[in-house]
Amino acid sequence: SGSHKAVQFLLDRNAAVEAVDKTGKAPLHYVCTRSHPPPDKASTKKKRREAWRSAIASQQYLEVAQTLVNFGASVNKADAAGRSPLHCAAENGATEAAGYLLSLGAAVNGRDNQNMTALHRASIAGDCDMAKLLIFTGANVEAAAKWHWGDGVRALHLAAEHGRADLVRCLCQYGAQVNVVDE
Repeated sequence: SGSHKAVQFLLDRNAAVEAVDKTGKAPLHYVCTRSHPPPDKASTKKKRREAWRSAIASQQYLEVAQTLVNFGASVNKADAAGRSPLHCAAENGATEAAGYLLSLGAAVNGRDNQNMTALHRASIAGDCDMAKLLIFTGANVEAAAKWHWGDGVRALHLAAEHGRADLVRCLCQYGAQVNVVDE
């Protein structure tokens, strides 16, 4: 892809793979933020075309992520908000990028400055596929975080607050306790 080649060109000329902006985000954070979620299954011609574009873009971002990691980008580098590339992937539906990061040892239960894990971020986004990936790779479904109403907030609370019924069912299926209260 063009993006992959451009990144490769810059890195071959000693561009700083871990350079950060004013929010502390490195290039790998941005790649995981901009990765596209899997497309909805569609029956119309237009939606099928959009699905192909999304799939191609997702693959291109994954190639860029691989290049960055090959040049030394840390899969656990935290930005100013304490978010790792995995947090960014989880909240943006970048399942392929998340899987890649996890295969390299990304901290599945790593915490950001709100004490949130990637599973909390996926729960806000309502991404059941992402939640399953995280759970299957060791995410703690009972991890507690801070939220606008207080501490002790679980992924289940966030999924329910955001009206994500399918994700509520998914989290319960994989061990989330329905009677746990926040603090």
